[in-house]
Amino acid sequence: MEQIVNDVRRYRRFDFLTNGGESFDKTKSFFVASARDVRILFKSDDQPMIVKKVDRGVFVKTLQAWLQWLDGERASSKARHSEF
Repeated sequence: MEQIVNDVRRYRRFDFLTNGGESFDKTKSFFVASARDVRILFKSDDQPMIVKKVDRGVFVKTLQAWLQWLDGERASSKARHSEF
């Protein structure tokens, strides 16, 4: 339980695409950007389309943070594998 709580604190900020793009959930997701915002569209076969609007700056900062995290994970993985 302690690990779950720690993970939630660490990764919650990246949870803006919940179930939008997983291969087996029959959901399609799309991004539509304008100068001011990004709209995230979700469409499931049996549900109406859902649209969420996000400020473009917030969206970009979130993606940048995610990419930094991904780079850190990649570096950490390389370091673990180089030990063998």
